[in-house]
Amino acid sequence: MVLRKLLGRSGWLSLIQIADHALPIVTFPILTRALGIEYYGDYAIIAGICSYFALFTIASAYVTGPKIVAEVRNDKQKLDLGVSHIIFFQLATFVIVSLLFIPAFMLVPMLSKHPAVSILVFLQLNVVGLAPTWFFLGMERTKLLGVSQLLVRSAGAGAILILVRTRSDLITYAIINLAVASTSLALLFAMLLRSGIRFSYPGLRMLRASAYSNAGIMLSEFCMILYSGAGAVIVGALSGSASAGAFAFVDRILQAARGLFVPVYNSAFPVLCRYSADEPEKELKLRRILLLLLLVTGVALSCALFALAGDLALLFGGREFANIETLLRLVWLVPLLSVCSSFFGLSSLVVFGFFTQFSQVRIVGSLLGVACLYAGTVLAGLDGVFVAVSLVEAISAIGFIAALIGKKSFLRAIGTRP
Repeated sequence: MVLRKLLGRSGWLSLIQIADHALPIVTFPILTRALGIEYYGDYAIIAGICSYFALFTIASAYVTGPKIVAEVRNDKQKLDLGVSHIIFFQLATFVIVSLLFIPAFMLVPMLSKHPAVSILVFLQLNVVGLAPTWFFLGMERTKLLGVSQLLVRSAGAGAILILVRTRSDLITYAIINLAVASTSLALLFAMLLRSGIRFSYPGLRMLRASAYSNAGIMLSEFCMILYSGAGAVIVGALSGSASAGAFAFVDRILQAARGLFVPVYNSAFPVLCRYSADEPEKELKLRRILLLLLLVTGVALSCALFALAGDLALLFGGREFANIETLLRLVWLVPLLSVCSSFFGLSSLVVFGFFTQFSQVRIVGSLLGVACLYAGTVLAGLDGVFVAVSLVEAISAIGFIAALIGKKSFLRAIGTRP
């Protein structure tokens, strides 16, 4: 019964991953051939820079949102209050980062090189961050969420296939991405209102309290986005747009690989939060099933990435990206390592309330990751960058496991008596 429910929720959430990763993979060959490696690299650098300004909008709900909703879903008053806190806090952070983006827009050369694209990407990333996906995850309404997102993203993918043909269509690509994000945001808020949520302004005191209570998680998310956006930015600054394009190509393949196991732990996360407080025996069973599913998926993805590296490079990039086969093989273990990080981090430390340890591992791992990316680029170019990516993933997984050692609640959850 537990396995059937988990797979059912994962199936509907897989529609979101199809929308987020499979559809972009379909448009990937069109983009790489139309934009070329340099313009594709320019876009990756701009997205990396703009992600730093969208991180607070994203971080304020990405980790804590589903947990808060899952824990108070049966108390209407607390649910309304919790959702209102998150949404108003996100809106406040969006206003602040918008003001901070103005001087950066005027001072950063890459943003000035493509001004319209930079503004569109900035808005798109923040609109994505404002979307209340976390509410539907916490309420376990995965069918409605999955279908709606797939429909919107499919329309966007169709527009890209039709309209993006040459380098001059870079701005068209950015407009399509913003339109898709805005439509998704409007649709999700419409569904949120139909769920009966009543918004109430929490006041400045409550917003400050939310900021303080989420400070550790937000700092860890800041460092994670700093790391995830740093690759293209560092490689572009040191080696040029073409190298940044190569990095972005491999990163897109890794995102697609991660997207195949995300539905499993996203569907399990709110259930684990609920079971951990009320039904520990069900939590134990679900946790063991989750670990098995994730490990099998991670091993399969890593082996496939190693075996099919050459075919992936030729299929999605064409001749201009053909030399990326070696780079893909350097990161073949990353999917398996990401699986371990997901289980021992979000699905264990956060579920058991060890927010401080979770934040510490992510902060240290992210800052170390940025340093490794820089050192790898300087010492060995793109080869060094992707060796650094694998190293950082391994360090993060080991860090999460080390943080759990000795925690009695976790030892009980995996069936080991402390």
